[in-house]
Amino acid sequence: MRNTVASAAADHYVCVTEAWSGTKPTSPQAALQTAKAGNGAQFGIEAWTPNESSPYVKQWPNEYDRLTGGFDKHALTFPGLFANAGWPAKWFNPSHLGYQTRGIVVQVQGLAKGLVAAAGCWWNDKALSAVCIVDEEAIGKPVVKHLNQLAAIAAPKILG
Repeated sequence: MRNTVASAAADHYVCVTEAWSGTKPTSPQAALQTAKAGNGAQFGIEAWTPNESSPYVKQWPNEYDRLTGGFDKHALTFPGLFANAGWPAKWFNPSHLGYQTRGIVVQVQGLAKGLVAAAGCWWNDKALSAVCIVDEEAIGKPVVKHLNQLAAIAAPKILG
């Protein structure tokens, strides 16, 4: 999904989807139970690249610096990510793939207790581009491994 604003200094992309094995869940509650049972996952990607056709593209380097500076200082900026909710979390270093990176693993609480999420951001200062990816699965699933596998596909395509 491409989410851009005509006057934006950057193109902003967001995609969130689910994967499961077996019968397709028919409701959000069923999807949650499928994930908790270890038979489903949710993952998402958010990316930012310069909008070269925008008259505001010259503003992007400063916005990019604020964005990527926040990856280390304020937790990840992935929409809806729960890293600042006080839930059990720990920082980790995702596969670098030739880029700067930062990651966090969070034990989900509340209605989704029983799930764990790994999120990572990769960025390329030369291309002024960044991507954040999250993978959420049942506790015990290799979410960091799956996150790194998703990043190995997505990051080079987005970051150049």
